[in-house]
Amino acid sequence: MADLAKFEAMVDQYIEADNTDSAVKLLFKLIVEYARDHNFNKAEMLRNRLYEVDPMALTEIVKSAEIIEEEKRETIDQGQLDIWSELYAQLDNDESNALTFALQEKAFGPDEVIYRQGDVSSNLCFIYLGQLKLVYRQNGGETLIKTVTDGDIVGDDAFFATTICTTSLISISSVKLGILSKKSFDKLSQQYAAFEHKLKEYCQRFTPIADILQTKGINRRIYDRIKLSGDVMFQVLNASGNPMGGNFKGNLSDISKQGLAFYIYTAKAKNARLLLGRKIFIKFSLPLKDQIKIIERTGMITSVIDHQFNNFSIHLKFDKELRR
Repeated sequence: MADLAKFEAMVDQYIEADNTDSAVKLLFKLIVEYARDHNFNKAEMLRNRLYEVDPMALTEIVKSAEIIEEEKRETIDQGQLDIWSELYAQLDNDESNALTFALQEKAFGPDEVIYRQGDVSSNLCFIYLGQLKLVYRQNGGETLIKTVTDGDIVGDDAFFATTICTTSLISISSVKLGILSKKSFDKLSQQYAAFEHKLKEYCQRFTPIADILQTKGINRRIYDRIKLSGDVMFQVLNASGNPMGGNFKGNLSDISKQGLAFYIYTAKAKNARLLLGRKIFIKFSLPLKDQIKIIERTGMITSVIDHQFNNFSIHLKFDKELRR
């Protein structure tokens, strides 16, 4: 059945001739062909037409649905099922297939904004691959709220409540996302009575952004910071913990057991903001009572604040606290 369009025209001829049996048989064959070619939209459309032609052709209607679902299952990326195995375990086969094919794959490069704080978001983001950062902007500064990666689902705070986004989602590395639009979600919720409850329940296992903001207090500090001057040298690290490029310099501002702050000068604000959410290796001198101690630490940059005139303060949380 290479020329499927020609056979679709034959269906019309059978219907005009009131030859329902032949129309049903040919429609069934066409549905199978389109399903095997993974043209599922066309297969579903013809299945709806099959129902219109003969609502009592139960064998063909049921069997064609089973063939479409079977072909869909064979096209599903097993890796995707593994990433959200606990979610898919809560869904039945029809719900699983429907969700999988409702997700639109999108790829982003590093430092791309997926959604912005203050926007009204109509998408729920399933992270297939890569690392992103949730950023809170206030008074010219940026604070890292959370880093997210494979298997996380983000955007649920605005998606389910239909409110503005309380944070911005920005890619750190190259990422691949599955985007569930509000329109697709509403369609799935209407089609499957329990789908909305199951998805919401699963998303509740991720700490709500509002709770993270409240817990952080944005500017909350566990340890007192001590003013400290001097130079710092730092290197940006990749996901494997290896340096990316050469050394950068900055000027110390203050320090605590948990982290430190330093200033950098750059004419390009984008360069400073690129550091947010990234791991770095840092080296600096710490004056003690009777000696100068060289400190080397790795950590994550949790905040970047623009102080105007090309000056930015960079706030770092150590992976390992300082000890006396």
